[in-house]
Amino acid sequence: MSLQAAVGPATGADIQRLFSEGVALHRQNRLPQAMALYERILFIAPDHAGAMHHIGIAAFQAGKHQTAADFLRSALLLAPRVAAVHLDLGNACKALGRHEEALGHYQRAGELDPRLPDLHFNRAAALQALGRANEALAAYDRALRVKPRDAECHNNRAVVLKQLGRFEEALAGFDRALRHAPRFVGVHNNRGNVYREMKQFDLAKRCY
Repeated sequence: MSLQAAVGPATGADIQRLFSEGVALHRQNRLPQAMALYERILFIAPDHAGAMHHIGIAAFQAGKHQTAADFLRSALLLAPRVAAVHLDLGNACKALGRHEEALGHYQRAGELDPRLPDLHFNRAAALQALGRANEALAAYDRALRVKPRDAECHNNRAVVLKQLGRFEEALAGFDRALRHAPRFVGVHNNRGNVYREMKQFDLAKRCY
């Protein structure tokens, strides 16, 4: 006898309750318990896009990027117009080094919902990884218009400026990052690297 037969047929309300419980556990970072509920939902309703999507998110958070991508692709087949699925699949592709593929999903996510949190930041990071510096700068600028106090975004933008040889602008960007996150060690190191490129070694030493 199957599990479903043993417990009786599940209603839509039952599945929604299980999904809500899984999401609540997920938000508490109780990933194994959340995954168990998502998997239970898929046993009952294999075409439940939300459960498929959230298994992908949980796998990504656990560092299982290929597993995440596989589940997110399946979720996308079930829900091709859900912007968040495209965004999360883009993130999984980016983590796997598939930056061009990631950009395609970020593009589609932006078409469906340009207000998604972190969309422009992640797109900028993919462009940066591909060496498309000017496009990355423009994307970081868009991200900063949404979250102007994002120290990581200021830092990454300044790194691109350094790569372009625009050292004074890079230093100003690192300074902005430090105003929002003064203990961000990576920013201090990056400032030091700029001063070293400028042959200002005493100033570089003070940053490290």
